[in-house]
Amino acid sequence: KTKDLGVGVVYEVMGDKTKHEVSFYGDDSLIIDYANAASEVYSAVFAIEKARALGLDELHIFHDHQGLASWAKGLWNCNNILTKAYKHYYDNVVEDGMRIVFHKVKGHTGNTFNEIADKLATKGRKEKTNQGSIENDILEALNLKNTQFPYEIGDNVLIRNNNGVFDRVGEILEIIDGNRAYVHVQDDLLFGFNEENKLLYKFDLKLDTKNIIGEKPIEGISLFD
Repeated sequence: KTKDLGVGVVYEVMGDKTKHEVSFYGDDSLIIDYANAASEVYSAVFAIEKARALGLDELHIFHDHQGLASWAKGLWNCNNILTKAYKHYYDNVVEDGMRIVFHKVKGHTGNTFNEIADKLATKGRKEKTNQGSIENDILEALNLKNTQFPYEIGDNVLIRNNNGVFDRVGEILEIIDGNRAYVHVQDDLLFGFNEENKLLYKFDLKLDTKNIIGEKPIEGISLFD
């Protein structure tokens, strides 16, 4: 799997025919397992932040990945911390008054700007241009820079056993102090309990790049006491 990503953006400001080209590199451990989606999200957030900095109230984004529009508009499920953060970010930007129009184009079909953006993305990844600085700004805009726990009550999460195998599904019922949660484990055979003895576990939560929490329970409380 790709462990770094390149991003390419080409933009023009209405009334100014100057073509601006930007390429940069990203490798933050928070999002690297979502590298394909991250390159798309990064490009959109960069464009939105540039438009905001210029005082613009309307932005047209031409993209070849359907998720860029569908995650933002809630047409696709946001199943990881990156896409959830992007959806939340988009909603806030629109609520603040910016009009964002998405235009889907086919990739690798000779579209001039799309081809330039692809080459810039390749350049950013290979040459590691602007490493760190732009990526940090984007993560801060997405409110991911200091994220500890991006889940919500009701989210289903995968829980690893002591060998690091992602094996059982649990539902978050309560979040405690921002770094612990009560999780209802649907099948407790993972921790040596029979299937009929459903348990409610309290976990120390930690964010990792696979969006998974908990290596072993701190304590187990029977739901049927």
